Amino acid sequence: MLGAFAVVPSGLRFHIGLAGSTPTKDSHVTAAPSEIRLTFTGRVDVGKAGVELLTVNGQAIALDSLRAVLDSPKVAVAKVTGAMAGGTYTVRWRAVAADGANGNGSFNFMYMK
Repeated sequence: MLGAFAVVPSGLRFHIGLAGSTPTKDSHVTAAPSEIRLTFTGRVDVGKAGVELLTVNGQAIALDSLRAVLDSPKVAVAKVTGAMAGGTYTVRWRAVAADGANGNGSFNFMYMK
């Protein structure tokens, strides 16, 4: 009897991506965000994930560590603890899924103070 085996091409790697965020990609917000909320395409291991909030000049704005939320294993939140001036910001994230898959990326938003 032949068993059924899944064949995965050697170049194919599993990954986790960003499904959504608050603030959203390319948005214009009129109030400084109190948190960065990231929704991933899979269950995220917040202990191995990270997020940075950067000014247009690359200066880091202070954030708390990412933490899980009770209502979804795919959502992680970091409280913004640093002061923000008006301008364009980049959110840079990295994530590790519960199954070990990883991903990273970035997006911009504008704070219109």
